[in-house]
Amino acid sequence: MIVKKPYAFLIKNFRIIHALLFVMLVYLGIKSLDIYTFFNMYATKFVYTYAADLAVKYVNYYMFIVDILAILVSLLIYYIMSLKNKERKLYIFTCLYYILLFIYFIFIYNTLSNIQINSLNIEQVRTIRDISLIVLIPQVIMTFIHLGRACGFNLKQFDFKKDLEELQIDTSDYEEVELTLGKNNYKIARFFRKALRLAKYYILEHKFVVTVCTSVVVLITTLVIFLNMRVYQERYRENQEILASTLWYTAQEAYITDSDISGNKIQKDKYYVLIRTKIDNKSANTYKLTRETFRLVVNGEMLIPKFSYKNEFLDIGEVFAPMDVPAGETKDVVIVYEIDKDDVRKEYILKIKNYDNLVIGNIASPYKEIIIKPYDLNSKNDTGTYSLPAELDFNNTVLGKSSLILGENSISSTFKENYKYCSDETTCYEGTYIVRPESTGRGSVTVLKLKTTAYIDNSISFSKYLNYPRDIIKYYGKIRYKANGIIKTTVPEIINTKYQKDTYTYLEVPKEIELAEKIELIITIRGIKYTIVLKWCI
Repeated sequence: MIVKKPYAFLIKNFRIIHALLFVMLVYLGIKSLDIYTFFNMYATKFVYTYAADLAVKYVNYYMFIVDILAILVSLLIYYIMSLKNKERKLYIFTCLYYILLFIYFIFIYNTLSNIQINSLNIEQVRTIRDISLIVLIPQVIMTFIHLGRACGFNLKQFDFKKDLEELQIDTSDYEEVELTLGKNNYKIARFFRKALRLAKYYILEHKFVVTVCTSVVVLITTLVIFLNMRVYQERYRENQEILASTLWYTAQEAYITDSDISGNKIQKDKYYVLIRTKIDNKSANTYKLTRETFRLVVNGEMLIPKFSYKNEFLDIGEVFAPMDVPAGETKDVVIVYEIDKDDVRKEYILKIKNYDNLVIGNIASPYKEIIIKPYDLNSKNDTGTYSLPAELDFNNTVLGKSSLILGENSISSTFKENYKYCSDETTCYEGTYIVRPESTGRGSVTVLKLKTTAYIDNSISFSKYLNYPRDIIKYYGKIRYKANGIIKTTVPEIINTKYQKDTYTYLEVPKEIELAEKIELIITIRGIKYTIVLKWCI
């Protein structure tokens, strides 16, 4: 294959070639900026972004491919320019620089590969940070130079007349074609042609000024776009780990409700946004969280968390309050916000403090923003009616993979259970364990005995409060019964016994339930309802 007139090809495709080269340099510049940002954060806060493979995250094989292509394109242009003895210093400098950049990427890759095994001291980190900055600056300069070449600036050193003659461009290519679109449209076309011609003359006469002004505009526009996309306006989503200040935050789940754990309204016309958040301190120092750390944007107003609803949202998690997060520890909390009923939305913005306003010269966003889409815990879902024996699966509730199995039941004012107790490891006795109502008004209440077995999902924070099957009924259970044609609902009292707590649950209920025609145990877990028929006289 014979390639004819390489210089003519270069002149004809000058802008396209430099536009492609510009795109490659921009990509390498962005990756170099990411590397500098990593080591700058590491040097200032001595904490780095954790990843399974840091080396691959910051130095991938695409960077090496693009770097090699940039070198080859620069070499090709240098060779073609040398054939005509044209100015070519820029391209040999570009070639040499990106060879050094290739070596720099290899060095960074090896450093990041070993950083989790052999930690760097602060002096080493700062040195690499400074090197990264030195490497970055020439890239910015050359990127804008090649942008100018791509736009057609700084081309006066070329002898275009001679070049065009060598291209053998026929004079017919310069002929104009007149299109008549309507009456007197030629005047409009002539006006635009004249305006375009004058603009070209002005640009050629003031090429330096136009080049400088255009470069400044492009630089400012690029900077503004970068700051808005990569710094100020970047928003994250739920289950996305982010770094704010020195801690790592993950907004795992969000809920909205107006009721407490038992399904009772907390305050009239008030709702509560609940955000389950994991806070991870990967640094070497203890960090303090205050009420200023978190904000919820509602109608342009930034709300502060509420600390006083520990019992109301016990099943969701530990309610956030000002705390210390020791080095190397993780905290799981629920951030609670109180909002008006009219402010209920499908989406909110959670702001996490990133730095204090007192930090001078910091271009980072003062807050990291997370888009929160809370699940409505008020939505009702009746799973239906169960007969004994019944197995209740709580997969779709806040209890996760927990479950409850219910068997036979009986009612009596007193239960006498065979009981074996031991005074020491070798001496045991057979006895009787008596279960009776704990209330002072024992004549008005009786005992409902239920055979119960539960599996508790230990991955949920509420699991520490669910030690036995009876605890599920304690927090979520109600008894509904029909006596003398009247339907009544009562909240049973749990009788704390030491007798087979994993197998039997004893409830203190109204005495009239003994004559009830129908008895039901209703378990409602944040709007999800389970109805178990204990007795039904037809």
